[in-house]
Amino acid sequence: MEREISEISDEDMPSLFRIADQASQDAQWWYLLLVSANLTVLVVASVLASIQLSPSKISIIRWLEGGSVFLFALGATLTIVLQNRPFRDKWYDGRSIAESVKTISWRYMMKADPYGKENDSSDVDSQFLEDLRGVLREGNVPPVVTDPRAASGDQITSTMRQVRAFKTAERWNIYKHERIDDQKNWYSNNATKNRKWKTLIFAGVVGAQIIALVFSIATIVKPTITFDPGGVIATIATALLAWLQAKRYEELSKSYSVAAQDLGMVADEAKEVNTEEQLTNFVADAENAISREHTLWLARRDHLSSISERL
Repeated sequence: MEREISEISDEDMPSLFRIADQASQDAQWWYLLLVSANLTVLVVASVLASIQLSPSKISIIRWLEGGSVFLFALGATLTIVLQNRPFRDKWYDGRSIAESVKTISWRYMMKADPYGKENDSSDVDSQFLEDLRGVLREGNVPPVVTDPRAASGDQITSTMRQVRAFKTAERWNIYKHERIDDQKNWYSNNATKNRKWKTLIFAGVVGAQIIALVFSIATIVKPTITFDPGGVIATIATALLAWLQAKRYEELSKSYSVAAQDLGMVADEAKEVNTEEQLTNFVADAENAISREHTLWLARRDHLSSISERL
């Protein structure tokens, strides 16, 4: 018995999408965890190294020195792990594969090119599966290719077939609400979120630099001051800048804002769709607009990789 379809979830997408999506999320989690751990270790090590005690407390001094050495060594180890484990590449590649699969899945459900309704259903299914293989051949995420779960689920789900069988108006209504509105809201919300985080962390960087400047001036005005946290604060500012680079808040905010505006303009051009031709053309324009943002995932990965190779 067919269920009534009011929304399209990730479970309704091909198995390959879910595996690629999960692989990307896992890689992102590990990458950001290692980066944040590395930066935290460096800041704590800097704090320990800056603590000044009287010579009479030699045992405590030795513990602080030992802890500082250990943390600096741990930081170097985490840096090596980050350099040799391609978590960042898997994050971006997995995202690219997942979104490419989602794009062709929506084209399939809407009977848009190259999966038009004039084609035989078996031919359309064969074409869709071949396109999935093409996405894999173009991707670079070994866990997605080798994970045995990738073959355990349907690549053409029952929901996809059910939506494809709907009349034009029904498919248009689902596409408008479940693809266009959902994607546009996602872009807008994430653009705002990234812009807020960028502003907050940048303010932290500026604040840390101002505090470091104040302490530096204080030591000049009053040389008797023995505690100078300038080095620690400078390390904190550097760590915050590194986190900004890792998360790429500003770049993502701009990218998502442009994508939301682009998708909004496409939607405004077709307030109502009544024919198969109109739906096909609209889906093509909308998916092209969405795909322009998806290609940036690979562009970001290649850009970051080229920077790492030059360092």
